[in-house]
Amino acid sequence: MSSKIRIKMGPIEVECEGTEAFLKDELPDLLSTVSNLYKESKIGVGDNGGDDPGGGTGGPGQAGVGKIEGTTGTIAAKLQAKSGSDLILAACAHLTFVAKQKTSTRQQIIDQMKSATGYYKKSHSNNLSKNLLGLVQGGKLIEPSSGSYALNAPTRTDLEIRLA
Repeated sequence: MSSKIRIKMGPIEVECEGTEAFLKDELPDLLSTVSNLYKESKIGVGDNGGDDPGGGTGGPGQAGVGKIEGTTGTIAAKLQAKSGSDLILAACAHLTFVAKQKTSTRQQIIDQMKSATGYYKKSHSNNLSKNLLGLVQGGKLIEPSSGSYALNAPTRTDLEIRLA
């Protein structure tokens, strides 16, 4: 059986047709390639000639892939969070996309982590500093001011795609 998929990020549009098995195996690489192409093109959200009927999230640097909703627990489930660092990213995604915050404090992040009761463990609070440092050093988060964190642009774009 043949399946089709169409991906649009701003003015970049890709259509693919193939067997379900082919799309299942190749879709992650295709999404990654389209995301990288979009980032490398340095096209902003407003640069698509007004052709964004998908109701993008609309903030600067966002891919405009659709509105992201849900609790931190819902986002953690979509991201298949397995570690404290994964839960921090889910919390930051919630604060960024749902709460529309540009930056988040340590306390806001930990409060969001605790709200994801199916994923939160007390050890996540104990390891918060270590995990935040690892995410900053790993380039997934930035620390614009002491104790304040934000998703970096590539991580933000990747999460938008994964959560849309």
